[in-house]
Amino acid sequence: MFSLRNLLNRPGAVGIFILLQTICFLLIIYGNDRQGAIFFGSTNSFFGSLQKKQGNFQDRLTYQARYDSLLKVHTDLLAQQPSAQYDNRVVIDSTNGDSAYLGKYLFYPAKVIKNSVAVKNNYLLINKGRKHQIRPQMGVIGEQGIVGIVVAVNQYYARVISILHTRVRVTAQLKSSGTSGSLRWDTEHPKYLYLEGIPSHVEVLLGDIVETSDLSRIFPPGIEIGTVIEKSVSPGSSTYKIKVELVNDLKNVKGIMVVDHLHDPLINEIEASTNRE
Repeated sequence: MFSLRNLLNRPGAVGIFILLQTICFLLIIYGNDRQGAIFFGSTNSFFGSLQKKQGNFQDRLTYQARYDSLLKVHTDLLAQQPSAQYDNRVVIDSTNGDSAYLGKYLFYPAKVIKNSVAVKNNYLLINKGRKHQIRPQMGVIGEQGIVGIVVAVNQYYARVISILHTRVRVTAQLKSSGTSGSLRWDTEHPKYLYLEGIPSHVEVLLGDIVETSDLSRIFPPGIEIGTVIEKSVSPGSSTYKIKVELVNDLKNVKGIMVVDHLHDPLINEIEASTNRE
């Protein structure tokens, strides 16, 4: 042992030792079929697993880039729908100040990074905040329907109160008649909401579409929310209680869009001036 220690302490001895060990290792592998098969099998398995993980990682990056691109395209197309009152060809000036020419909504894409649906009062967390023009009282919609309302923001994140919350009331209407009511969740199931306030003399059809109303200042009109699956009028009541099945699966919502109602400051201004009178 002492002689081996002295030998390894000599200059260049460690390198020679490693070289000799490597040669012995290669002779064992290539000179014995069984040991060679075990070594190359293990090596192929290791590098195959590593390559698979690398491929999966690259696929995720590619998928994420495509998803972000599609979400951006979707928001641009949504902004150009008639319900958005979008017209980028008109410049508002002192000679043409008609509010009908103003683009009424902007849509900011974002992602859900935290979500709950299993409690009475549910919230979401999204990855956009004040730096991205997000502010409280903005509506949030998914790829299929409405999701909630922004209630708090910081520089980079925003908290969204879900429509699956006992305090949330959304103005919605029956597509067939245009009659508006108040949509709420009764904590029964994350797939169902109830539309209330529809007068009993209005014809309500099973399967009718429930959509956002043009009376809402948070969501653009005409966004499908769900379909009517049950209706009833309680004794002594003059309004329906309508059960609505959501088109949006709030348990699995990922990509969302935050809605900026561009006319909201103008409406607030005129309402404030009226209240001072």
